This record gives sequence, structure tokens and C-alpha cells, in this order.
Amino acid sequence: MTDSATYFEIQQFYAVQMQSLDGGAAQEFADTFTVDGSFVHYPHKRVDGRAAIAAATEQGVERTRLAGVVRRHWFGLPVIEQTDKDTLRVRYSAVTSVTTADGTVTHEPTCMVEDILVRQDNRLLNHIRTVHRDDVKDN
Repeated sequence: MTDSATYFEIQQFYAVQMQSLDGGAAQEFADTFTVDGSFVHYPHKRVDGRAAIAAATEQGVERTRLAGVVRRHWFGLPVIEQTDKDTLRVRYSAVTSVTTADGTVTHEPTCMVEDILVRQDNRLLNHIRTVHRDDVKDN
């Protein structure tokens, strides 16, 4: 069982992380990962290292801007496991909404996400994020 302070800290971490992404701040989003962090989003390629995560995120931000839509990420139902003093394994459901200029809202495929969060310099950072889309089998 996770104590309430840790639960709140994780919720705050995700709020800041995803508002950075949704706001188009690719470098701020990447800065929530460890320098040697990894982002795995099936069926896409694995991205290793904070600099590469920033570059890949910037490309995604640009695609979103060119499409003229607003994307919002929603995380919920976290299961949190403290694996050691400075490491947490968090598994949660994720939904991404897409809103067009005329107000039409659609949703991307739902996902189950697994994160390894580590504490460095008194703050949480994402070491490994693995996104399993519900529409992709055997990932």
C-alpha cells in the first residue's frame, strides 16, 4: 500500500509532466525523464535518452500543431509499487482526447502504461515508460 503523500506526489508529477506535453513544451516534458530514460510506445520505435525523447516529442508537438487540434492526456487508476527506497513501479490507464477547432472530440486508442519512476535530487523522474495500446496485440 502506498502512503497518501507518495500517492499525491505521483499525481502531481503526472499533472506537471502531461500538461507540459499537452501544452507543447517538448523539452519540459523530456526533462521529466532521467538522462538515460527510455520511452517505449507500441507500435512505434523505442526512444532512448532524454535528448532523443525531446526530439521525438518535438516532432509529435509539431504534427499536432499542423493538424490544428488540441490533445489532452488523462491518467487514472494507478497501481503503485515501491520497489526500493528510490524506485516506484506505476501502472495506470491512459486516455488521449483530440479536439478539433470546431469542438469535435475524438479519442485515440486507450492504453495501459507502465512507468518506472526514480527519485533523483529529491524529485521524481521517469526512467522507463512503456505504453501498451489496447488495439495492438502482443506488445
